[in-house]
Amino acid sequence: MNDDEEFMIMNVRTRFNDKKKAFMNLIKSSTALDNAFKKYKNAIMITLTIPHIFPLVYPIKQKGKIIGFIPLQDSILTQLKANMMAWIRKMWKGEDIKVFTAYEYHTDYALHLHVLIFGIPYLIDWNRKYGRKKEDALTYYVRRYNISLPSDLETKMKEGKLESKDKTLISKYVFTALLDMWLQKILVRFGSALRINILQAYLDYKKKRIQGPINEIHRIKNGKWKGKPPKDSIIEYSSGAAYRKFLSPKQYVLKYVLKMAYMIAQGSQVEVRDQGKVYGYWLFGKRHNSYSPSILPKEKKEKIPYWHFVGIYNKLDVPDYIAHNTIYDLT
Repeated sequence: MNDDEEFMIMNVRTRFNDKKKAFMNLIKSSTALDNAFKKYKNAIMITLTIPHIFPLVYPIKQKGKIIGFIPLQDSILTQLKANMMAWIRKMWKGEDIKVFTAYEYHTDYALHLHVLIFGIPYLIDWNRKYGRKKEDALTYYVRRYNISLPSDLETKMKEGKLESKDKTLISKYVFTALLDMWLQKILVRFGSALRINILQAYLDYKKKRIQGPINEIHRIKNGKWKGKPPKDSIIEYSSGAAYRKFLSPKQYVLKYVLKMAYMIAQGSQVEVRDQGKVYGYWLFGKRHNSYSPSILPKEKKEKIPYWHFVGIYNKLDVPDYIAHNTIYDLT
């Protein structure tokens, strides 16, 4: 609307309705992952999911009226990831760590994260000594967080016969305990600010179901899964003879971005069962993914010319330094 209250209407192009924007989103993400896998031999993928017991959003009221909403589940997961990355960077101090995060929604609009961490082979640095007693990583974390391990792992640990797969499994026990500790602190802070007891809801749920926030840890080497891949990375086909296909780590974290790009390009509709997985990004204003800026090549920005006002002159009295450098004469 202008000063005369006249209106101009135009279409808004977004990644949800414009084919070019959707594919550019896919291309940038794909390029970032290609560069990261090319530069870093080792990586791990951590999947973070909080229990589906928290409100997706929490209303902010003033004088009995709702004046806004806080995206509660998003805020909890964002803070949980921040605590996790601070711990990992401290654990691997001195290492060049880069991160790619894929945000995915469940059918009920609950959010979970796939966090790819490039530049480290394990979640825990097994070669470091920890605490004042300078204990090895396993002894230190198992003791400090009172972690109960299966009897076979405890025996192997005492005898010093742990294999690589055993360390990966133990790191999951350790990591679950850390996530549980961080999540409880986050819920205390958020609950205090919002004046709701969300911590108790989590503690009640934990007694019946889980020991901590749900997580999965998968190792990646040279851009491929090392060990068992995620269960939902397996695609089964049956055309005459049944066979399986495994999504690569890159394909796995880009599956929703790719699906949306082709859906827009083909003009197809979203199936009812998948609406939460697709519309969640629009509803909550969430990016499909985020990543360390340095894993994308720097774009060469063209210098945009602009003009400065110099002054007003009689055409016959234009100074020589202007006359000699004139490239446009619009008179």
